[in-house]
Amino acid sequence: MPNKSAIADFEVDWARMVTNVVRNAATLPPHITLYSAPMEETLGALREIGASKQDRKAVKQQETKESQDLLKKGRKLAEKLRAAIIAHHGRESEELVAYGINPRRPRKPKPKGTQPENPEPTPGTKPAPQTGRKAKAGKKAAQAAEPPEPEDPAPASQSNPAPQAS
Repeated sequence: MPNKSAIADFEVDWARMVTNVVRNAATLPPHITLYSAPMEETLGALREIGASKQDRKAVKQQETKESQDLLKKGRKLAEKLRAAIIAHHGRESEELVAYGINPRRPRKPKPKGTQPENPEPTPGTKPAPQTGRKAKAGKKAAQAAEPPEPEDPAPASQSNPAPQAS
């Protein structure tokens, strides 16, 4: 009897048993055929189902391959169709939204009356802190210009302390 629960293990075990029963039918008692004949039918049905499963697996793999090919073809066609729609309506047309395409819209102007990005500091005031790449580059340059601070020396070991007067 197989230890595993896989169908293939049972199928191999049962096929061996049925084959040996047929081969040794002359030496076995006649009532064995009451069990061996239905076992042969069951084994045949199991093999048919296994073959059918393999056929369906092959069909599924073929359908997956075909769907991937269609997806690739569809992407190329969608790209061309999208370009043709944009060419017809224009890149800035709001009608593109109906086709799922974002139109190119003009940028909003910055509001007037705001301070310039890098105002000149007046004497006696600190400059505004910078952010972004310029700030990081400035910090690195400032760190490179400053010499490293010396570390405090470690205290001397006191393995032989001086005698203390009491």
